[in-house]
Amino acid sequence: MSQPASRYRNLCALPLLLATLLTAACSEDPAQVPTQPEPVPVTVTFDGTLTVNGSAVHVFTVERAGGVTAQMIEASIDNVTIGMSLGTWNGVACQLIIASAAAKEGDLIAGTAQTVGNFCLYLNDNGTLAAPVDYTIQVVHF
Repeated sequence: MSQPASRYRNLCALPLLLATLLTAACSEDPAQVPTQPEPVPVTVTFDGTLTVNGSAVHVFTVERAGGVTAQMIEASIDNVTIGMSLGTWNGVACQLIIASAAAKEGDLIAGTAQTVGNFCLYLNDNGTLAAPVDYTIQVVHF
């Protein structure tokens, strides 16, 4: 076979090879499309005692913007309500953003952290406590 015929055949095969490679690279197969990993929820549990006319602050750090929830898991007094709020911690005080004036066992408040940083859970006697109440509150952020 002559040299020019061999070169011509190689040149004709080149576009076919390139088209095959480009088609494979542009595949819409979901297995080949890169995806973001699902955010892993971070759960923090706070326990304490809220006194009559008292308040409590619990600080936690959010390392990824996303959802934040706080749920009263347990209270030592049946049907008790307390103030429960989420906010940002400025190093001195909790700047409240989302509040429930009368949260009871099982209640949940939810919001979204727009940035990373220090956040806080603020609890207070809403004027209904006749005795101290022990509590367990779970904060989950994504």
